Amino acid sequence: MASPADLASVIRRRLTREDYEIIDLVLVSDDSGHYQGVVELRHILRAHDDQPISALMRADWPTVLPDTDQEHAVEAANKFGVAALPVISRDGKLLRVLSPRILLDVLAREHREDIHRIVGILRERSGAEHALEDSPLRRAAQRLPWLLVGLIMSVIAVWVMARFERTLAANVTIAFFIPALVYLADAVGTQTEAIAVRGLSLRKLSRSVEF
Repeated sequence: MASPADLASVIRRRLTREDYEIIDLVLVSDDSGHYQGVVELRHILRAHDDQPISALMRADWPTVLPDTDQEHAVEAANKFGVAALPVISRDGKLLRVLSPRILLDVLAREHREDIHRIVGILRERSGAEHALEDSPLRRAAQRLPWLLVGLIMSVIAVWVMARFERTLAANVTIAFFIPALVYLADAVGTQTEAIAVRGLSLRKLSRSVEF
């Protein structure tokens, strides 16, 4: 944190005296805590000792509100090509900073959530992480209900085909198309999933982000 009147030499001395987890931006605010802008660390390191922070400050740096969706915040950082985003209250006071580590974590979680939603997983559960490490009996118990559902659907499909037994017996050539129909049904589902996942990864939200 710095005030507009602070000199670059003063900020550099403060940076060497204190231990910071991440240093990306120097946030500039007035005496009442209202946000003024930011200064990138690279500008401070090469600035003259007597140069005030106000001369290095960028007032147009993108910011987000506390209630901005975290996914929108990541998209805003990507849109403006910045690695950190200040969080500003509606009355203009500086609250915190979304650091690169936070933005990357949000990006990874949102990407995983979107991919799970595409394949029908609506909620993440801790047990899903151990699905490949569970015992064979436990894995069989978790998958058996879905295998039974598939078996029941297969029985229904066979029953439907049995209703047309006479037609198939009279025209054996029709049976040759059954494998093709099965392939097409599977191909349509697989291609639809691939197109949806690709579209999800490249999509741009139409909803506006407030800065």
